[in-house]
Amino acid sequence: MDTEAYAILGVVRRRQGLKGNVVAWFNHDVTHPDNLSMLFIQINHTLVPYRVERLSCQYRKAIIKLQGVDDPASANYLQGRSMFVLREDLPQLFPQVAHLDRLLGYHVADVREGDLGVVRAIYAPSQQRLLAIDYCGRELLVPYHEAIVIYVNHEQKTITLQLPDGFIEAVY
Repeated sequence: MDTEAYAILGVVRRRQGLKGNVVAWFNHDVTHPDNLSMLFIQINHTLVPYRVERLSCQYRKAIIKLQGVDDPASANYLQGRSMFVLREDLPQLFPQVAHLDRLLGYHVADVREGDLGVVRAIYAPSQQRLLAIDYCGRELLVPYHEAIVIYVNHEQKTITLQLPDGFIEAVY
């Protein structure tokens, strides 16, 4: 499967009950849960498709019934696995963050600190968006805010930041 065609949705946390339901956490608030009819779960480096039979969610927590997952053992097997959706479905599910997903893999630099690393994930706790940058082998979280982001070059896939003085030392 071409993983570029998929975007990470969240993770299956645990099973719920005895009928195969799972509790999942999404990376973003799901604005339109009715639009989620298919998701893909990563099993042994393969994205396995699952049809969503039922979904109830509140903010980022969801209880999901997947087709073919009908017992506790099947639900337990999915525990801790990452969930993905087709990238083309993002605007229907997360209109507020769909444009940010394309920043994954962009190279990030600060005007004073220089090279910081590559965007590995994007988190959206509450209203603030955070870029998770692979910085010296660890995750550095940087707010995606107009006061910090100076320039985004989509052709060269680069992001230029102007972090406050001492930011990296304070959070790293």
